[in-house]
Amino acid sequence: MNNLEEWSETHFEIVYSIVLRRETGRMTGKGLAVYEEHGIGGLYHLAYELSNKFNELYVDADWGGENGPEWFDTIDKFIYENLWKE
Repeated sequence: MNNLEEWSETHFEIVYSIVLRRETGRMTGKGLAVYEEHGIGGLYHLAYELSNKFNELYVDADWGGENGPEWFDTIDKFIYENLWKE
């Protein structure tokens, strides 16, 4: 796993997306299914698991480097595909 700072940034983006979608009534996909079945506790666990998954997938990524992916584009796509895609 990447260092704590990178993991924390990932976790923040995932939790931020969950909070925004929940507060605006726009939850869909797996995020909504977990919330309906397990409540807030399920979302805590899901955010933790997805933070680990993202950092494992991109452990060697050269963010913003010459040939590396752009971090915000990558995390946004990851969040959509793993939380909200129906």
